[in-house]
Amino acid sequence: MNDEIKVSICCATYNQEKCIEKTIEGFLNQKVNFKYEIIIHDDCSTDKTRDIIEKYRIQYPNLIRTIYQKENKYSKGEKITINYLFPNVQGKYVALCEGDDYWNDENKLRIMYECLEKNKDCSFATHIVEKISKDGNCLHEFIPANYKIYSNEVNKIDIDDFFTVFSKKTLTPFQTSSYFFRSEYLYEYLNIKQFQTIPGVGDLPLVWYLMYKGKILFIKKNMSFYRTGDSNSWSAKLDDINYRINHFKNLITFLNFYDGYTNYRYETHIKYLIKKYNFEILRYSKNYKKIITGGYIDMLMLNIKPIIFELLWNKFKFFKLFYELYKKIK
Repeated sequence: MNDEIKVSICCATYNQEKCIEKTIEGFLNQKVNFKYEIIIHDDCSTDKTRDIIEKYRIQYPNLIRTIYQKENKYSKGEKITINYLFPNVQGKYVALCEGDDYWNDENKLRIMYECLEKNKDCSFATHIVEKISKDGNCLHEFIPANYKIYSNEVNKIDIDDFFTVFSKKTLTPFQTSSYFFRSEYLYEYLNIKQFQTIPGVGDLPLVWYLMYKGKILFIKKNMSFYRTGDSNSWSAKLDDINYRINHFKNLITFLNFYDGYTNYRYETHIKYLIKKYNFEILRYSKNYKKIITGGYIDMLMLNIKPIIFELLWNKFKFFKLFYELYKKIK
């Protein structure tokens, strides 16, 4: 076996004592013929997360490296992956998985490594991820939701395809536990300030930076699980209307930056997306007058059903009760 580290697995965790063991086991169970490392960052957990990580570090000292914080860095506005995990990467490739998600395929690293080795024009590889509840039950929902449009097991997606097929629904159609990319791009990425400083946009800047550097390699295979329903999760925060509105504003800031960074190559697509998120801000601000008078009729018609549902939901209490009853019966 070549002594050079081929893959660095980066894992950020906080207060995930119920999940982290399964996450680490998913890393250790990988069947590969190359050397890899596991870097785990614990952000000063207040439960037994660190104790569990330390147990594995002692057992696998040549495989697991740990970063333990004495105070919570995320609460101080620091970006854990950017500031602590990425600077410690030694591998040719980087694989990501957060501490509450886990890999369910022992061949995941080998498959993704071999795919990028064979496809030099691709900077980033991803795959199907299945959602599970916070208790670990399968929800039979998948990311990306439209994966069935591909008939091949391995598919190349260029940036134009990305805008056409995926970004109408969400700007990050893939899930973090599926990310696998070339570490050579990290050094430039970490030195471009605008990719690091826009708040509230998650791993969007990383994905969009990588797809500008090369094609996306999408593997039509479910190889990890994404845990939803945690009250501390990013998706849960979006339930707060003000948080959601600020999130849309941050997306617009990023899109304007990215438009300039790419020399306006995707200007038509980006203008559409900026209009979409301006519409969302008006929608959640309930500024329907400006939606109608401000040139957003097309967006309104695309979203008319959910808007009517929201109006009914907020207007009639009995509608809420009826809907909850319907879900239970169904």
